Amino acid sequence: MSEKKVVSRKVVIALGIIYMITVVGLVGAIVNYTRIIADKDAIYNSYVATHSHTNDEYDNYVSTHHHTDFEYNSLLSNYNSYVASHSHTDSEFNQLQSQINSLRAAQLHEVNLKWDFYEPWLGGHYVHIYGAIFNSGTNTAYDVRINVLLYDSNGVLIKSSTIMLGNINGKSYQNVDTNIDYSGHCETYSYQIVHS
Repeated sequence: MSEKKVVSRKVVIALGIIYMITVVGLVGAIVNYTRIIADKDAIYNSYVATHSHTNDEYDNYVSTHHHTDFEYNSLLSNYNSYVASHSHTDSEFNQLQSQINSLRAAQLHEVNLKWDFYEPWLGGHYVHIYGAIFNSGTNTAYDVRINVLLYDSNGVLIKSSTIMLGNINGKSYQNVDTNIDYSGHCETYSYQIVHS
């Protein structure tokens, strides 16, 4: 005789409920992890979209820089040695900067500036001034002028005049060719080349 094992109805219902809970839990886990993976994919795709040039830049850098780590370390050591032996204090730097600025500044020089005085017995007296003014700096000299003072034999001022030359660019010159009329006899003169 064979005996049949009978499983009680309560056990079957309990196992069915456990099975359903497990299936629902598994489906819930799958849905939850699918959402998490989709979020992570979106973050990754966003990163790739904003950083895709990085790989190209890296590849370009690697293809154009063929130094070994030893060579880079040697270059760094040379650089550090150079910096250590070529450091300047702030005052030295400021002094050098001042020298550079003074070399760039407009610097005016006369070139063959001549003074020819004409004092005929009849007619007016005048001085013919001609030559050039050269700006040896790199910066423009603005509003260049020559202030002229003429004196008689007693040192009395007989004429004061200004020759306007305008602006003179760096490393260039401006010609001077003018007459200044005066009365009396001019014994001495003085002048000053100025600019703004």
